[in-house]
Amino acid sequence: NALNQYINFYFPDEINTSNIQSKLNSILLKSDIFIKEIREVDLNFHARKSARGKIYAYIFSDNPEYAFFLKPNVYFYRVPIEKQLVELALSGLKGRHNFSSFSNRDRSQHDRNDICELFEAGFIEKDFVTILYFYADRFLYHMVRRMVYYVLKAGQGKISRGILEDPFRASEIPYTRQVLPGEPLFLVDVIY
Repeated sequence: NALNQYINFYFPDEINTSNIQSKLNSILLKSDIFIKEIREVDLNFHARKSARGKIYAYIFSDNPEYAFFLKPNVYFYRVPIEKQLVELALSGLKGRHNFSSFSNRDRSQHDRNDICELFEAGFIEKDFVTILYFYADRFLYHMVRRMVYYVLKAGQGKISRGILEDPFRASEIPYTRQVLPGEPLFLVDVIY
């Protein structure tokens, strides 16, 4: 799921972007895609390589009735969580770290860069859902869904405060191998 996704393509001639936008939207609406804007950019722009960061959100609820009507886009988590422990877990993840514990590790890739900088991590409670959000310079494969599982387990009190305060000092970070479902994960925005 994406609220704001960017693509780029090169066109040899000048084009009327508003005409293309309306025509594409009339075709794409059937597939749940809507084009918000088309604009000309510098030839050096690349939608993926020019990005300075991304923001992801993961939505969950501990209310079975509410989660039932919003599934699959809301993850149902039946165990209550302590907000202070969630905040502590999110705070411990912030900064520039090796996030390999939160990704699919292929130990044969020795030249792989697993260093990411997590600028912001937090949560918002709205009605019957909780939204965990993460803003980083880049994300590894499955990183957000593994971080969410870790934070939920932390909120249950299953991770010691010492690890929560500085998880990257631990030889092994607990609860990082489980990958939560992808449907409640949303790409909120790409920062250029």
